[in-house]
This record gives sequence, structure tokens and C-alpha cells, in this order.
Amino acid sequence: LREVYGQIPVPLIADTVFLIRFLSEYLRMSGCEPIDPDTIRKHLVNGLSVAISPGGTSEMDWNRNNSGEKVLRLIKRTSFLEMAYTLNKPVVPVLVLNEESCYRHYFPGTRLFPGLKRLLDYPFPLLSFGALGTILPLKTDHVLSVFGVPIFPKHHSSQEEFIEHY
Repeated sequence: LREVYGQIPVPLIADTVFLIRFLSEYLRMSGCEPIDPDTIRKHLVNGLSVAISPGGTSEMDWNRNNSGEKVLRLIKRTSFLEMAYTLNKPVVPVLVLNEESCYRHYFPGTRLFPGLKRLLDYPFPLLSFGALGTILPLKTDHVLSVFGVPIFPKHHSSQEEFIEHY
């Protein structure tokens, strides 16, 4: 990333994840920070890049169609695009496929699960285990990351047109 874009982006993660004691310490040591508009703005104004996954937990592995095939479901979350337009910062689209193979995920098979997910916007209770039952990811060769061409906001006549287009 540094060779292509000049720097490694600061990974921003949902603040609810930082409520988990040992996981939050691991994430902070890895350079991650809780996501909020002030943090995004601070990094962008200081010339840093940020990494954001707008779908978050809603985009995880359990999104399947009736045939059991995985489907990509994009949620319309646009505040990061609004900020990019306002600050005139490029957006680099990145698609990561099969990242769920880095962990073993366990979901309870109850009827409560769909209701809890809708209520909390998180797959609660979700248990994920990595290498040796820890939070460290499993070794895998099956994760694919695709980086797109940077999108420059000011090439569009208005913020609304920029957001609608992308």
C-alpha cells in the first residue's frame, strides 16, 4: 500500500468492538482506532489515509441467498463520501473477498438470532476463533484484495452527484 498510495491507511473499526477488553488492546497495538467522524476528519486533514469498511458486521459471512451461495450486499452508508467530497480527498475502493476464512465463526442455531442481529446490528452471539483459539487470524491463502483506481470528488459537479454515482 505504501508503494502505491504513499502510505499505509489508519484502520478505523466500530467503537463497539473496543468494548471487548483484550481485543481492544490488541487492536490498539495494531494501529487501529475507533471510528467516528472526528477521527476520520482529523486523519484526513493531517494528510493521512483511513481504511473504512462501510458495511461492517452487516457484510459478514452469513449473507447468503436461498441456494446457500454467498452474496455481496452493499448498504447505503454515505457519510464517508460526504466527508471526502467536503475535504476534497480521494476515495480508493477496495474489495476483500473471503476474509472470513481467517477465523472460525460459530452462531447459535436459535430463532432468537435473526431478531438479535436486527436489534443490535451485530451477529450476536457470534463467537470467532483464530489460530490456537485466539484472536490472531488463521493462516490462509484464500483472501483476495482488489484495489481500485482512486476516485477524486471534485471531478463531479456536486456532492449529491458524487454520492449517487458511487
